[in-house]
Amino acid sequence: MLFKDSIILIWDTFRRSSKLERTVSKNAAATATEMTNGFN
Repeated sequence: MLFKDSIILIWDTFRRSSKLERTVSKNAAATATEMTNGFN
């Protein structure tokens, strides 16, 4: 029971962090695009 709960907790954390990473990389891509457009 405890083992299953910890798996769920780890999976939940992983899902949340991957969502966060997607947001961060999307923001990074947008920032890079803005910088590129600024240099042109």
